[in-house]
Amino acid sequence: MKPFDLEKALAGEPVRLRNGCKAFVKYQIPDEFHTESPLSGYFLKPFLGRIRANRQSWRLNGKVNPSLEHDEDIVSMWEELRPRVQLDLPAPLETVQKGKEVYYLELGNQFSQISKFNFNEDTPCAFQLYKNGGLFATKEDAQEWLDAIRGARR
Repeated sequence: MKPFDLEKALAGEPVRLRNGCKAFVKYQIPDEFHTESPLSGYFLKPFLGRIRANRQSWRLNGKVNPSLEHDEDIVSMWEELRPRVQLDLPAPLETVQKGKEVYYLELGNQFSQISKFNFNEDTPCAFQLYKNGGLFATKEDAQEWLDAIRGARR
């Protein structure tokens, strides 16, 4: 979270309010005029299926009230949320019997692929794959994970 920066806010960069709304500080009343809340602007809030702009005034530190927390206090500069991907994938194996055929993703080279082997917990590489949740019961399960990894950047 980037801290509130008055100069950047006055230059047009949006800010984040305590309630999560995006706001803009449009101007500062000159020092020659006395006011407790010299910053004026607006915040955006959903209202009846539309986005509504609501006027607000703040003190120089971004607070609405000097002694109380307020939903419309400026708490930071606005940062756009990074896109997220939600996936529904088959779970990796939680238990594996010795000698069972299992599948895993080979991601370490330029050609990602699905490989298989007969599980043996005495083999360090096999045990590490198991411990890290990298073993799958079927080739199809592993393929879903590989497809998800490849498609997550789209």
